[in-house]
Amino acid sequence: MESIEKIKQLIQPVLEQNEIELYEAKWLNEKKSKILQIAIMKKNGSMDLDTCALMSEKISEILDDVITMQYLLEVCSPGAEREIKDLNELANLIDKHVFVRLNHSVNKKNEFTGDIVRADEVITLSYRDKAVLKKIDFKKEEIEFIRLAVKI
Repeated sequence: MESIEKIKQLIQPVLEQNEIELYEAKWLNEKKSKILQIAIMKKNGSMDLDTCALMSEKISEILDDVITMQYLLEVCSPGAEREIKDLNELANLIDKHVFVRLNHSVNKKNEFTGDIVRADEVITLSYRDKAVLKKIDFKKEEIEFIRLAVKI
């Protein structure tokens, strides 16, 4: 099985040519099948089926000569509620709806769902507590987990 790091190096040029970012690459075992799952997104964080299909063809052309074992390639979007792994990305997510878990409590709560209002040295999140609109400020170091959230 080829290492994920080698796979990333091989596919990075074709992703960059198409202005696509690699979100995650990983091997999955499903029953007797080996699946190489590659999650990608456009620079603006979106993704569509046609782009996934196109990138699947291009990535397959590169990897089929390198990976000698039988495997399935799955090129997909990281999803509407993807984890934000690179906290520097927060600056590009102003007005986006997120779920955040802090590594400490604020007013007996450490989980908040709301909109990012500011994201530089301090992150400001606007959220509802019952019917009241509130704001909370925190630093990147205080984030235990953060992901995009679908607003209902």
